Parts: sequence; C-alpha cells; structure tokens
Amino acid sequence: MKDIAKQVREFMEREDIKAQFEADLASIISIPSVSEKGDGKYVFGENCARVLDTTLAIGEKYGFVPENHDYYCGSLIYGEGEKEIGIVSHLDVVPCGGGWSVEPYALTVKDGLYIGRGTEDDKGPMLISMYAIRFLMEKGYSLPFAVRMILGCDEEVGSTDLRHFASVREVPDFSFTPDSGFPVCIGEKGIFSFGILLGKKPANILEIGGGTASNSVADSAYCVVKTDVTPNEKEGITVENMGDTLRITATGKGAHASLPENSLSAVKLLCEYLVENGIADTEGLRFLAKACSEYKGKTFGIDKEDKDFGYLTCICGLLGEKEGELWANFNVRYIPYVPYEEIIATVKQTAASYGFTAYSGGCSEGYIMSSDDPRIQALTDSCRDIIEEDCAPYTMGDGTYARYMKNTVAFGATISAYRGLLGEGKGGAHERDEYISREEVIRAAQIFVLSLLRLKKVYSGN
Repeated sequence: MKDIAKQVREFMEREDIKAQFEADLASIISIPSVSEKGDGKYVFGENCARVLDTTLAIGEKYGFVPENHDYYCGSLIYGEGEKEIGIVSHLDVVPCGGGWSVEPYALTVKDGLYIGRGTEDDKGPMLISMYAIRFLMEKGYSLPFAVRMILGCDEEVGSTDLRHFASVREVPDFSFTPDSGFPVCIGEKGIFSFGILLGKKPANILEIGGGTASNSVADSAYCVVKTDVTPNEKEGITVENMGDTLRITATGKGAHASLPENSLSAVKLLCEYLVENGIADTEGLRFLAKACSEYKGKTFGIDKEDKDFGYLTCICGLLGEKEGELWANFNVRYIPYVPYEEIIATVKQTAASYGFTAYSGGCSEGYIMSSDDPRIQALTDSCRDIIEEDCAPYTMGDGTYARYMKNTVAFGATISAYRGLLGEGKGGAHERDEYISREEVIRAAQIFVLSLLRLKKVYSGN
C-alpha cells in the first residue's frame, strides 16, 4: 500500500492535475450555493441547481456517469457491480457572514491553503474523492462494485435531499461521507430540541431574549427592565441606563451544542444576575439559571453516560417570550442506546413538576457501527497508513449525512494537525476564512484510494 500511496501523491502533485483541481474547485466555490426554498424544478434555489449542474459536468468530463435526481441531489458513478459503495458529499454551504480577509466566493490559494466558503465543508472533500477515483481510472484499477458519488444540495438545512435519493435509487451497500475529520466516525449521538414555557414573564421585564440558534450555547442575552434597583456591573454583565428602564446585557462564551465543555451560558449569567440583585425573581428564572449552569441534563433528570459515546449533552440555545411566558429552547445530544421517547418523557415530567410545560421540537436519531466491521477496519487501516497515528474509530455529538443513510459513516477529509492554522474562530467549517490545506487534499486522496482498494478486498473476498 505504501507504493500506491506514493503514486497517489505523485498524481496529485502533477502540474496538470494540480491545475485542474484548483480550476475545478474555483468553479464550484464561486457559486454561493446556500440552500433555500426554490420555485419549480430548482427545489433548493437556482444557485444549488447551478452548482449541481457544474459538478455533474466536471465529473462527466472525467469519465463519470452523471445522474440528476430532480435537483434534490445528483450522482456521479464509476464502474459497475451488483453492489455500490457510496461517497456522500454536499454542495450546499452556509452563508458566509462577515469578517473575511478574502472574497468568500472566490478561491484564494495562499501559504499552502485553499481558502473560500465550502473548501472544507464540503465542496473540497467532494472534489478530493473525485480525484481519488480519477487516480484509479488512470491506473486502470477494477473494483468489484460501482462507486456512486452522491452530491447533496440540502445538508445544511434539512437533508431532505437524501430522503428523495432513497425514493428514486437504492441506497448503496456501504457509504462514507467526507464531511468530518479523520479517522472514521462510527457513531453519532441522537439530536433533538425541546422548548419549555417557564411561567409568566415578570411584569417589569419589558423585553428578554438571547442566543441565535438552537444548536449553539447562547453567547449573549439581554433584557429591558423597569426597576428601582441600581445594580452594579460585573464580569460578563453590562447595564445601560435608558431613562426609565435599564438594558442588561450578558456576554458569555458560545460553543456548538455537541462540544459545550468550554462554553459559558449567557442565559445563566443573565438569570442569576436578575435574581441575585432583586430585579426579578421567579421559579422560571431560577430554574433556567440552574439548567444553564451545567450541560449534562442533570437539571432535567436525563443525564446518561456510555463507554461508546461519553455523556449526553443538553444546552440552552435560545431565550425569549411566548404568549406572555418566559420561554427557552434546549438542544440535546443523546446516546442512541436510550430511546428518545424515554428522554423527552422525563423532560416533560420534570418540567411539569415545577408547573412548566415542555414540548418536543423534533428528533434526529443517531447511529452506531461496530469497529470490528471489516469495512470499518479497511477505512481505519488506510487512515493509519497515511496519518501514522493510532486512528482509532470515534463517536461524536455532531450530525452528518451518515445518520440519514443506512450503513454510512463520517470519514474525513480534515486532519487535526492542519486545523486551526489561522487562529481561533477562523478557518473552520462555518467560520470566516474557511480553508482546507494542500497537504490535507493530498493525504485525503491517498486515504480514499487506499480505502477503496481495501474495500475491494472485503467485497471480493481476497
């Protein structure tokens, strides 16, 4: 396998291949393919349709067989066989936001990095897998299965694209999605959110709000209050005198709901401050302060821990008011072995014991595959050959396409040693100055080639 890995590196470093890769990446990065509700046949909007058409044309040029699945998603197929191996990527991206040092929808090649929206998530990894298969084509390798690259257009919003795919095509026998990091992720926690109504909002609170998304620990929260109290500011709390009212703002530290360990909930800071200073004091505010002071769901009685997945996480992402009541939204990443129905029932019972009302906001079930599965071992061994680390399979609380398609795992294409090169808050998926490094491109291509060749042995029996 070392000789093959060397050949893949030489292939990816060839001037013609490097130039083609960069031109192809630039062409799809230039399309601001944010999934949105479209009209007519363009179900996710014209830009998602355009990036799908562009990618299918690129693949067809290199010898793949293209299929357009009604603009929900597309496929590029290599080879033939009774069974298929899937590589499931997505072409839609999140909005770029502000603060970029370069144009987000133009490929920038700088200091060994490919910078632009989608370079890491997930246009770049999609293209790497395409070029890995191009290597197999050029070298004349035959496989006992067809390889189907599935190109989604709705991963960032709802993954309805894969549900449509399953209605028009048979799901591959085994797939991986290069929408995470190496090594292979064999399991993802289940995900659900719930809302909770926490009793009447205190009459002297005129406005209250916090957070921007259910799946992130709220890093800011505020309220506008009428009060005779003149409280002092403290760390994380600012107070603005607005005449006959005060605007109190809490600033915490945000984090993704799947990784809340280093976060600080602004909802906790705000609720504690209101109660401690006698500005407002209700059971609901006290309950929120307690629930947001931890992230394992102990307050709701749903804390669980497991050797495969670690512990359940439960964070407050949104704070507000609904129909005169204090309201919050929580996001839970739970261990798939424990039924969702059991967890949400406990949440509702806990809420009711305080006189509150909790309700479900929807659930996405997790998955787990055995690390002893020979297909998982094929990916793991290939990763170990190139990264030269332990590369033990892992589980996570985040969600990818893997949870929506049977026998699918997250695998690549980032490598931890090449992450964080631009500093905190920059360079990652969904961040400004998103990038994938040239070395990650080459090594991921090597890993994908070796993985497909090892899967050949699994499926051919030799």
